[in-house]
Amino acid sequence: MGAKKDKLTAQIEDLTHKMKSQMPRIKKEIWIYEQKVAMGTLTKKPKVSPQFN
Repeated sequence: MGAKKDKLTAQIEDLTHKMKSQMPRIKKEIWIYEQKVAMGTLTKKPKVSPQFN
């Protein structure tokens, strides 16, 4: 049972580290979105397209 808990703790720490590394990019995307909302330049009817990440 202890090994399972250690593995889970390690996975949680890994995810936390990954989230912290992505925060600057996410904050920038949110800021850009807020700026576009304020200027009224968002696309009202966005075109559906496939996502390739």
